[in-house]
Amino acid sequence: MTQKLFTLSLSLMLLMSTSINANAAQYKTYQMKGDKGHALVINGDIRDGEYKDFLNFVSAVKTKISSVILQSNGGYFDDALKISDYIHKAGWNTHVETYCNSSCVYMFLAGVYRKAHHRASLDVHSPYYGNLRGEFRQDQKHSKLYNQLLSTLSGYLNDKQAAKEVIERMYDTPSTSKLALNKTEQPSAWEVVSESVFDI
Repeated sequence: MTQKLFTLSLSLMLLMSTSINANAAQYKTYQMKGDKGHALVINGDIRDGEYKDFLNFVSAVKTKISSVILQSNGGYFDDALKISDYIHKAGWNTHVETYCNSSCVYMFLAGVYRKAHHRASLDVHSPYYGNLRGEFRQDQKHSKLYNQLLSTLSGYLNDKQAAKEVIERMYDTPSTSKLALNKTEQPSAWEVVSESVFDI
C-alpha cells in the first residue's frame, strides 16, 4: 500500500512538473527555401532566465542564422528584451506564422525586416510587475521602462513616430486585456503577408 501511494505521488509530481514546463520555449533551426540560410525557431513561453537558454542554443548552432520564426505567448519581459537586442544586433529578420503575443511582439519588432502572416495573432498589453493571477502593478506611461522601450523600439524600427504609436497602443491596453496589433492599422513597422513564412 505504501509503495502504491509513493508511486502515485511520484507520478503526480512528474505530471505537475511536465505541465508546468509544457509551454517552455523550445529552439530548433530550420532550413529556409532556396539559398536563404537557416531560421531559428523559438516556440513557447519566455521564462525567467530564458536569455541564458537562448544564448546556449545559439552558441551551439553551427549554421548561419538569417531569420527568427516566433511562436510565443510572451513571458518575462526582461529576458524578452535581452533576446530582442540580440536579434537586432545580429541583423536577423523576424517572422510570425501563427501567434506572437505580449513580450514576444517586442522580439518580433527587433527584426531588421519583419513579416507576419495576415491571420497571425500579434496581441499586446501594458507591461506589469507581479502576477496577473495575484497582485500586480501595471506600468504607466512616461515611466523609466516606457522611455526605455520607446528609445529602443525607435532604434529597431528606425522610425520614432512608428515606435511611439506601437508603445502608446501597448500602454493604452490594460495588462489584463489585449490589443490585436495585426488587426489595427499600422505604420510600415512590418509586412503582412498571405503566404506561409515557411515558403519565404
